[in-house]
Amino acid sequence: MRILRLPGVHHDSSCILLIEKNQAIIVDPGTSWYQILVEERIVAALDGAHPIAIILTHRHYDAAGAAAYLSDVWGVPILAHQSALSSLERGDWLTTLARNFDSEMPLTCAEELLLDEPLNIGSIDGIMAIPLPGHTGCSIGLWIERLRTIIAGGLIPHPEYPARWDAPTGCLPDLVLSLEKVLSLQPKILMCGIGPMLKGEGKIAKVLLKHIASFQLIIERKGELPQEWARPAKTTGYLTPKPAWGDE
Repeated sequence: MRILRLPGVHHDSSCILLIEKNQAIIVDPGTSWYQILVEERIVAALDGAHPIAIILTHRHYDAAGAAAYLSDVWGVPILAHQSALSSLERGDWLTTLARNFDSEMPLTCAEELLLDEPLNIGSIDGIMAIPLPGHTGCSIGLWIERLRTIIAGGLIPHPEYPARWDAPTGCLPDLVLSLEKVLSLQPKILMCGIGPMLKGEGKIAKVLLKHIASFQLIIERKGELPQEWARPAKTTGYLTPKPAWGDE
């Protein structure tokens, strides 16, 4: 299996492509703002491979906004956590955070993604969707055991930017539990929601432990962020700590 990462444009999440035997699964295609450009970028990157499904790691507009358009273009299903289906189908302005982008959330018909069991989609197998709530209640990760690779979605937006939990269905204690679950898998490759890919079990463990420690401290402070952390923009799904975050 080949795994390609297309860095997001502007507010878009990174789009991850899972390719095997001339078929591909598209993960988190981004907002609807650049959906035609995203389509062109994906087709070029696939180099003849055919999309067979779209998987969403969570319902937020920055990850899921382009899914309906691409599903129509390619005639492929969209798969997401069961708890996200109603919000996506209604184009809910609140729980998808489309309101934060002053945008409409496209009406997105998705199917329930099976959790905690191997997925077999076309010729692509060996993928397991695992629940990783915290950023949203519908957050999932994609674990590819034979490659020791986790696609973390909104749980790990960036090595240096911890996830937010203050949007609808988010939960701070759940973030810690989900990070600990990923740590227990001992991944050798971690694909972030917006940031660069991480390689190396030790490096990944260090990043995960830094995120866990910061969230545990914030829990002790009853959800209050350190004063020196910059206030995050409403369009970001991550916090913006000072540059020396985690070095104290």
